[in-house]
Amino acid sequence: MALNKRDLDEIQKKLAPFLSKQEKLWQPWQGIGSFLTFNFGKKLPPEPIKSTRLKRIRKTPLPDRGEWGLWIYMCGWRIEQGDRVLAGSNDDRSQIAFALQKLEGQIMTSVEISYPFGETIFIFDNEIILRTFPINYNECDDWMFFMPNGYVLSLGSNSSWSYHKSSEPKNSTKTTEL
Repeated sequence: MALNKRDLDEIQKKLAPFLSKQEKLWQPWQGIGSFLTFNFGKKLPPEPIKSTRLKRIRKTPLPDRGEWGLWIYMCGWRIEQGDRVLAGSNDDRSQIAFALQKLEGQIMTSVEISYPFGETIFIFDNEIILRTFPINYNECDDWMFFMPNGYVLSLGSNSSWSYHKSSEPKNSTKTTEL
């Protein structure tokens, strides 16, 4: 089912407290493949690894995290500045690193989500935007926004969104399907 105007209004209400704070982006980084992670607000220590298996295989410590965090996950994306594309999700890692450096220290000023399919534009200072777009029709999230209250707001490729405790699996909490 496609996104509708009411859904977009609810998502914007969840993002409003963050956008009103005008927090600077720090330590943007590329994870596995084209996954991107962005930190905002106070620097927090990494959450402890609870899984014994992960403790054994993890070679490096987990990075610090922000009190607010955006994870670009299972979608296509492009970083643009003005009329130039700085990098896209299929570019080589050095090109992506260059684009991420441009985002360091910028403030996210707004988020635009289109309906019916949920393409999202994260707008930053200095005419920099991060554009995400669904490339799959599955149960995966395109992006997840982690909040200091322990909740995560996510938007999925299949036009679903949820707002639930980040410590619980999405399907075990009240999820809003569109």
